[in-house]
Amino acid sequence: GTDEEEGTEEEGTEEEEGTEEEEGTDEEEGTEEEGTEEEDTEEEEGEEPDGDNVFNKLVVVKEDCINHVSKRVMKYLTELKREKTRQIPVTTSSCSSSRTNKKVAVRQLLADNKPWGGGAGRMTNQMMKKLSNNYGLAIRQGSMLSSGKGKGNALRTIQKHCKAAFYHYLKTIDNNEEEQHKYCPKTSNTWCYYHQLKFQSIYNNNNIKEQNKNRNYLDPIFREVLKPMIVKLTAKKLLRRCLRGLTQNPNESLNSVLWSIITKSKNHGFRAVRGSAALAAMYFNSGGIILIDYFKQHGINVSETLIKHLFQKVKKRVMNSKTNNEQRLNRIKKKALDRQNSIKATSDVADYNPGGFNY
Repeated sequence: GTDEEEGTEEEGTEEEEGTEEEEGTDEEEGTEEEGTEEEDTEEEEGEEPDGDNVFNKLVVVKEDCINHVSKRVMKYLTELKREKTRQIPVTTSSCSSSRTNKKVAVRQLLADNKPWGGGAGRMTNQMMKKLSNNYGLAIRQGSMLSSGKGKGNALRTIQKHCKAAFYHYLKTIDNNEEEQHKYCPKTSNTWCYYHQLKFQSIYNNNNIKEQNKNRNYLDPIFREVLKPMIVKLTAKKLLRRCLRGLTQNPNESLNSVLWSIITKSKNHGFRAVRGSAALAAMYFNSGGIILIDYFKQHGINVSETLIKHLFQKVKKRVMNSKTNNEQRLNRIKKKALDRQNSIKATSDVADYNPGGFNY
């Protein structure tokens, strides 16, 4: 009887232990599965966007110096002049015998059977300078007038001003003045003589007409000759880099500060260049006074003599910047005044003859 009871007790204990182990393993597996699911959701929620998606939204646009862009007109015209004025070798036969042929250099002509320069309506060095200067002025005025506008309207404004700088001096085949001056500003203070007729009195209109006949406009053939240059220099892709009207490259100024710290004539390692670049950026942005904060961060004591020296350098830097700015503004005013005086002189057609005035 005891053996049977012990057997039944052992079987009962084994069954209880088996059920407990199975339940425990099931519960542990369930908790582990729930934990993995939670970790998966956390990983999915915490995933950061790929770097490519972030950087694809960024647009890097190179800015051009408007002074450098305006010089492209003179460079293009100089190369075009060299090409169009080059003499072409031509073989000619003498009248006495057809066997003797001579090579003679003949001046090249344009499509209208006239040379590049040499007369009224032809290209001259003065006209080349005028086109280059007017293109630079058009970029400056267009960038000023386009400030505060949307990108599309700003590009259309500066493009119209640049086209007016070229087409104002180019006649049409049918001598259509409205087509010739369609890009010129149509305001009361316009610099275009054709559109001034609409805002002047009858007496002044007659004077402007007489003067307009004597103005040196280029022949219609130059519309075709200069068309590739005009299309290239008035493209929106180029003018987009001139919207801000920048006149210098800040990297050149930063490089000058960098080479004042380390010499340009010697080779330097990566650590020297990296440290010098950091100092140059500090000097360029905040001046030498930024060294005080730099020394404090690294636990370096700053003496009073060093502080006075740094403040004197900053004061001198501010004074130099003010004087340079004043000189620049004076030059701009002088150029504007000279331009107004030249416009008045050209528009003044009165004859100063003795007894020519009626009192």
